[in-house]
Amino acid sequence: HLAGAGVADGTWNNTYKKEIIDSRVDSIQLLLKKCKELKSFPKSVISASGTAYYGSITLKRFTMKVMWQARVFLQKYPESGKKHQ
Repeated sequence: HLAGAGVADGTWNNTYKKEIIDSRVDSIQLLLKKCKELKSFPKSVISASGTAYYGSITLKRFTMKVMWQARVFLQKYPESGKKHQ
């Protein structure tokens, strides 16, 4: 989601991959923790990515690179693509 580390902001080494995951997981876990503390839960939580944010001049090249990186990432961390409850 938008609060996470940018997928194009760094080299996808093990440290940065962990930052990408942690930046998204930690923030949603914090939201869940606060909801539990307050005993108040929203009906839904919407999470979105910044798709198409980076402009159209290099969109095809950028999209292909990110798609490839995402595929490699999800092959290495298949649990990242699953829904979490």
